[in-house]
Amino acid sequence: MPLPALSQWDTTRDSLHRASQIVGLARKAFLPPQPNALHLALFVNDKGLTTGVLPDGSEFTLDFINLRVEMRSGDTLTLLPLARYHYHALRIALMSAMPTLRHPVNLLLPMERDAKPFELNADHARDYAAALNTIYTALARFRARLLGSMTPLVVWPHGFDLSFLYFADRPPDEHTEPHLNFGFSPFSAGFPRPYLYAYISPLPAGRIGKPLPAPARWHEGTWKGVVMDYDLLVNDPTAGEDSPESMIESRLMDIFRVLEPGLKPVVGAPAEAGASPEAGSPAGRAETPATTESKVEEPAAVESPSDAAPSKQ
Repeated sequence: MPLPALSQWDTTRDSLHRASQIVGLARKAFLPPQPNALHLALFVNDKGLTTGVLPDGSEFTLDFINLRVEMRSGDTLTLLPLARYHYHALRIALMSAMPTLRHPVNLLLPMERDAKPFELNADHARDYAAALNTIYTALARFRARLLGSMTPLVVWPHGFDLSFLYFADRPPDEHTEPHLNFGFSPFSAGFPRPYLYAYISPLPAGRIGKPLPAPARWHEGTWKGVVMDYDLLVNDPTAGEDSPESMIESRLMDIFRVLEPGLKPVVGAPAEAGASPEAGSPAGRAETPATTESKVEEPAAVESPSDAAPSKQ
């Protein structure tokens, strides 16, 4: 099945992004802080995004296909159609349903009154569910070919991007250990269209400019790394020879071969300016998600990029 074009879908994309932040709040509410901020992450499933099963047995799902939030606890299933709510109202509805699901949690402090309705086109949402599952499959298959320490492949509600970190044989701590980051973002500041990305942190001097497989290119803005534009993958002339999953998996493996030697730099070798997360790589994630209209409610847990590629990892 070819990759969907994802054209004229920005309004649906933004609404799904905002809804994912609310589902992310539910996961954050029931989990203690985890290494690499994984308590803030969501998982991809065949419908859209899910918190996974939480410690009390409940699960929250953002269903792209049926355009709703599902809350399941034991035999109880609560459905919240997105068309009935705006961001703030959905948070209130989630709160109202939680006593039924045995959740004594307040998601409304600090209060954020975003009253913009969720505007969703069902066809665009289904197309994105298909695109996300295709890219998730490609990234998961690529990840399975790597040996070493890695984080799970997850979606970050703050930036709406899908990614995982690779540490080779090092401890999985992005704050102290060199690592690679591979991911997919439906958009970010400076990138109005979807794209796959990869970077190495810290970036060794001389790594920028190494030959890359088409259609990958080097990005040298505030963060530095590799970008593959989604639109070029959709229109790739070789796409008919392989499935999109196989094509993307193969390109990612070629990019890995370019970046991975940089994890073993010569001792004392300088790093590129602007190559570390502190200098604006796409590694920032917020402890509390932002809406598209307003700032985050709490200070960011890590740095936030300005040029802004993906918000995380």
